[in-house]
Amino acid sequence: MNLLDDRVLSIEVIETGQDLISIPDKHEKLVLDHDVELGYENEFVARKGVVSRLIQAANRLPFGTCLSIKETYRPKEFQELIFNRRASRLSKLSEHSGKSELDIHRLTSQFIAPPEVAGHPTGGAVDVALITSDGNELDLGCNYDEDEQASNGRCFSFSTDISREAQKNRQVLFNCMRMAGFVNYPFEWWHWSYGDKYWAAVTGASNAIYGAIGRN
Repeated sequence: MNLLDDRVLSIEVIETGQDLISIPDKHEKLVLDHDVELGYENEFVARKGVVSRLIQAANRLPFGTCLSIKETYRPKEFQELIFNRRASRLSKLSEHSGKSELDIHRLTSQFIAPPEVAGHPTGGAVDVALITSDGNELDLGCNYDEDEQASNGRCFSFSTDISREAQKNRQVLFNCMRMAGFVNYPFEWWHWSYGDKYWAAVTGASNAIYGAIGRN
């Protein structure tokens, strides 16, 4: 299921009012990655229910393996900026000459979530990876945030064009996140969410519980 599926777009949000809280930076199995360049200051905050589930997921990891937190809450204004910027770039490429505005919207949505359904601005989505306790990244098939072209499709969660080691590591990651209640966006192995529209559509929930929020 992709983000432009009618089952996602039609989901109603009934907001719980849960606050954004900080992800603990002293937890032995959670590591905040301050080296990721995002274009804005990453505060490493998420909804309270998401943070508790991240801790649950991290605690399920085998000894010597930690959950690396890459990105959490993303300001909705920045989501709109990066979506519109990519759409503008795609519309100017010669191979997309003559494509309609709707076609460009769909192409853009393949890698950047449309603002109306994006999980990060709700505080319900997180990007994660696995590292060793001494800080070495585990092989998960491709680098974090590589799109389909850059990764040759290895960014897809169920790509078979990855090593056995990467397959094993993905299984470890997927097991701990699923058991904590998260759902994965299958076009990006690193992207997981709870409580947003995509989560509701995948799990069959009657509504999303987190909508986009602003920060003062």
